[in-house]
Amino acid sequence: MEIISDRIEMHKNIGIQRDNWNKLLLSSINMMTLSASTMVGLAAVASTGAEASLIALKVSSTILYMASTGLLLFMNKVQPSQLAEEQRNAVLLMHLGL
Repeated sequence: MEIISDRIEMHKNIGIQRDNWNKLLLSSINMMTLSASTMVGLAAVASTGAEASLIALKVSSTILYMASTGLLLFMNKVQPSQLAEEQRNAVLLMHLGL
């Protein structure tokens, strides 16, 4: 019974840690997207006198949009495979009686 309770506690801690990482990642991606959209808004509102700064804002916002999109695509590819791996491990442990 002690081994089972230790394993349950371990899975609970891993779940809490994964949830914290997911919240941190989502917050980071949201802030990247918000920063990029703010830069686009500033570039649209800015006067046409400083053309170099407008180009810099547009390029920076494009890079931020691309980075956040890349992170989202990567996480959508990785997370389902992690879930499948955890399910396989859980089934194996269930069959082994652990």
